[in-house]
Amino acid sequence: MNTIKIGIAEDQQIFRSGLITLLNGLPRVNVIYEEENGAELILAIKDSIPDILILNHNMPEIDGIKATKEAREKFPLAKIIILSSEVNNKNILDALENGASVYLSKDDGHTEIKKAIQGVIENNFYINERVSKVLINNMMEKGKINSSFYSNTVEFSKDELKILNLISQEYTTQQIADHIYKSTRTVEKYRSKMFLKVNVQSSVGLIIYAVKNNLIEI
Repeated sequence: MNTIKIGIAEDQQIFRSGLITLLNGLPRVNVIYEEENGAELILAIKDSIPDILILNHNMPEIDGIKATKEAREKFPLAKIIILSSEVNNKNILDALENGASVYLSKDDGHTEIKKAIQGVIENNFYINERVSKVLINNMMEKGKINSSFYSNTVEFSKDELKILNLISQEYTTQQIADHIYKSTRTVEKYRSKMFLKVNVQSSVGLIIYAVKNNLIEI
């Protein structure tokens, strides 16, 4: 199996060193870039593109959200994990809407980071039960969501709805393909088409849309 390449932008050296030690101790994981902020990390990335970028939300030069926007443009295949010492609904929503695959608290611990890495590699996203489900409920109650998520004109095919439900259950692309008797390439095409339909950039955004419009339940 291929090595999972990771790039880190974190201005707190002690935390960054501990995170690198943790990640490099995981099977198949290798930190290939480490920088103090998002701007330096994006400039440092040359020939070898990381599979995952781990960005601190609060950084000098450009913060994690701005770095996420820029990284999504330059490295569209890289999955993005935001780490923050200040977890609130606005920050989480900003991160997810701008293409982050997951938003974690720095207090979540090693196990949660391991799960997040496995989740974004296998499913393109990771739903953190403590943070993401609270966020979705909050958005449903207060309407704190991009207006494009309110569209009632979007229609999904039966296959798309099946895939949407399986994504929400954290099925891998291969598991979804096996479940609906189609190829992984076909599943990816369905996923990309649904992203375009509802104007989102990640599976998390797609699930938020689906919950908001009563297509699935979390």
